[in-house]
Amino acid sequence: MIVAIALVVALIVTLALTFGTFARSDGWRATVTPLASIIGSGFLICGPLLAREFGSAAILAMATLLAIAYAAGWVIRFNIVHVENHLANAPFNDPIAWIARITQGVLALAYAVSVAYYLKLLAEFSLKPVSIDPA
Repeated sequence: MIVAIALVVALIVTLALTFGTFARSDGWRATVTPLASIIGSGFLICGPLLAREFGSAAILAMATLLAIAYAAGWVIRFNIVHVENHLANAPFNDPIAWIARITQGVLALAYAVSVAYYLKLLAEFSLKPVSIDPA
């Protein structure tokens, strides 16, 4: 009975967040991708990994990761407020503009590595039931 209730509630929430007016708001659209990334890497990858590696200290390790992530978010928010305005008017040879271009390339490379890692995980999980070694 509890499973049926949970499924109905999950379906209602999914429909509301997918088709409701809230789903078309700028705030929600800006939140969905980072939230999906956090859920994907945070809960599915880091949680079990930290539990295996740190045992009962996994909660402290997760709190440390959250503090690091919050600090990184603070840097990003600072850059959005202060650096983005400078970059919009910066000349081509401005050192900060060059750093921004380089970091965009590094970010693209990191994204490609992340996608490759998730594809490898998907292959391992999807091929395990049929006893096929993905390597």
